[in-house]
Amino acid sequence: MIGSMSGSVPAQRAGGGRPSRCAFRGALVLGMLGLTLSLVALWLLGSSPVAVAVILALLGLCTMGMASSLQHRVVSLAGPGAALAQSLPASAANVGVATGAAVGGLAISGFGAPAAVAVGALIGVVAIPITMATGRLRPVLDRVAEPPSGARRE
Repeated sequence: MIGSMSGSVPAQRAGGGRPSRCAFRGALVLGMLGLTLSLVALWLLGSSPVAVAVILALLGLCTMGMASSLQHRVVSLAGPGAALAQSLPASAANVGVATGAAVGGLAISGFGAPAAVAVGALIGVVAIPITMATGRLRPVLDRVAEPPSGARRE
């Protein structure tokens, strides 16, 4: 909680507002990259209490720094369904928490606590290119509808 809050406030001040609306792709990719690198650092330096404290603050900065960009991106892509789409980021986060807890628990039971951090970093490595690819999506209102073949244009 402390790591999340220590990262949340500066991230929202620095990355929220106009930058999160205009440069969402960069904010999301940079956040995922920072999150993944923080997990790798936690895996490598997890035995040092001071390093863990710093890394948890970085995790909070990266995670919470993506929140406003993600929310804006989902709503902008939804077009007329924006009101309903506002619940999707929170729903996805809840699914991620539940899935992460299950996968992390399996990793811990099989290989010990550092394995859960390593699995999180691997998930981050997979998520980075997916996050980059979502930058190619265009909002519904930006898409030009083509008339059905054979239809007359007016």
